[in-house]
Amino acid sequence: QGPGSVTGLEWGWDAMQLPETLIGTAFGIVAFPTLAGLAAAGDVAGLRRTLAETLAAVMTLAAPAALLLILLGRPLLALLYQRGGFDAAAIEAIYTALRFFALGLLGHVCLELAARAFFAQQDTVTPLLVAAAAAAANIVLGLVLMRWLAHGGLALANSLAVSAEVVVLLALLRRRWGGVEGRRLAHTLAKVVLATAVMAVAVLFVLALTQGLGRLPSLALSTMAGLAAYSLTCVLLRETALFYLPAALFAERRVLRGHPEHIEP
Repeated sequence: QGPGSVTGLEWGWDAMQLPETLIGTAFGIVAFPTLAGLAAAGDVAGLRRTLAETLAAVMTLAAPAALLLILLGRPLLALLYQRGGFDAAAIEAIYTALRFFALGLLGHVCLELAARAFFAQQDTVTPLLVAAAAAAANIVLGLVLMRWLAHGGLALANSLAVSAEVVVLLALLRRRWGGVEGRRLAHTLAKVVLATAVMAVAVLFVLALTQGLGRLPSLALSTMAGLAAYSLTCVLLRETALFYLPAALFAERRVLRGHPEHIEP
């Protein structure tokens, strides 16, 4: 691979990990006590409901975060790092990896929850076996894709492998639980995709209008316009997952009190 590809992968991964940790890891840690309590009580319906609600919540957060990394990653990286030894070529190497890693952000945040659903049932073997298969697929895909995309192919391979891993885990949970509210999740995903498309238009439009203002004002205004467009579209589509996050964060309190009722916005 070309010079700077290893550094590009490392820094691109680190940049993607920031929203992944804030969204996926945070919600996974919060949801685990609830899932464990429901599993101990044998409440399969509660497990399905809680996992679906939390997955819907993280999807509504991860999708716009991924889009911002893809559309604004290059100017953001340049603003933060382009000085001294970090020249334009180094920024481009990092951004190449970042944009492909960002395509898997949705998979990474959902994986945090899907895996913990198994852990809550004291099953660590199933997610381990699926992770091993995903790792093997990651290696094979990486060897194939880097022929055309250089180190970006390795990042894309990771995104494809982790997304497939989530699909497999949810399919196994669906068979084990008799469903995972897949129709509801599909509806949420469709709305999120549409809202993200509207957000992309807003970001690109404001980015073009503010090019002469400098990097920081342009990035700030583009980000605010995109998030406003995304939130408004979610409201118009009546996608409530984005707005019951505070209730989801404290869901385990109700479970511990013996009232694992449906979370309403």
